[in-house]
Amino acid sequence: MQVKVLFRHLSNVQKPALLVTSPLRPPQPGLLRPVHSASVPSGGTAAVSGFASSGVFSSSARWSAAAAAATALLGGAVTYLQQPARLDGLRVPASADEELSTKQYPEWARQLASSDAEISVLTSDTLLSEGHPLLKRDHMFTALLRHEMVEDMSVFYNSDKRRISNVIKLGSEICGYPRIVHGGLTAAVVDESLGFLLYALKHQRALPFWGPAYTAHLEVDYKNKIQAGRLLLCTVEVESMEGRKVWMKATVRDGPQGKVYATARALFVSPRTRTLIRDGIKIALHKVFPSSTSVE
Repeated sequence: MQVKVLFRHLSNVQKPALLVTSPLRPPQPGLLRPVHSASVPSGGTAAVSGFASSGVFSSSARWSAAAAAATALLGGAVTYLQQPARLDGLRVPASADEELSTKQYPEWARQLASSDAEISVLTSDTLLSEGHPLLKRDHMFTALLRHEMVEDMSVFYNSDKRRISNVIKLGSEICGYPRIVHGGLTAAVVDESLGFLLYALKHQRALPFWGPAYTAHLEVDYKNKIQAGRLLLCTVEVESMEGRKVWMKATVRDGPQGKVYATARALFVSPRTRTLIRDGIKIALHKVFPSSTSVE
């Protein structure tokens, strides 16, 4: 059975006005003057709308924010291009080898953790401690670990093969049918592992672009049912790269040579520069005026 999941870019969705007035902090008289509400037209670019003033949200202020965002993005691109590949930044402080050696895991998992070719980029402990730069407290897998729906997760990166290996121990309360893991969780494990590979490639400076990239297409073929409580290995590799696009493939099984539960293929796309600038303006305004702006 094949399931295709398409993720459409947010710019194609009708959205409310970017700027709203906080009921807790009303604008001072004469500072902000409401003019109109506007939504983002389908396929168009977002505009800062809803206010005109002699203050913070005036036309000149918006152009200043746009210039600042563009400068920051340009500076980030230059910095990225000038910096050498840094794989040390991927490595977690804790020793995944020591962590896995204390658990009753099969030999293939312990060998993976002890291999010199594998870099430990994530463990359950670092995820729950909120010390990982990529995954924060509101991340789905943090919640799954906290509630023991996922019991353990260790992620490794092989820089020579440009491959991610995600060793994940499932809990019991993740079923869509009695004792059978929900297919949506399988897709989530795949998508998360794909994201880790993208993150590692960026650290290695192995991508043809410098900005972020997002899931544009995810295709999962379910081969066999997964029993709750299983220990899984999700491996992810690059299939091809071209411009702003990266195609990747993934396999979910119960070990390097074990039973295959699912295979997947995904396309990640980096936004165009104008989209990055637009989003940068939103974030910049939200940081300066958190109660009066939205980043949505």
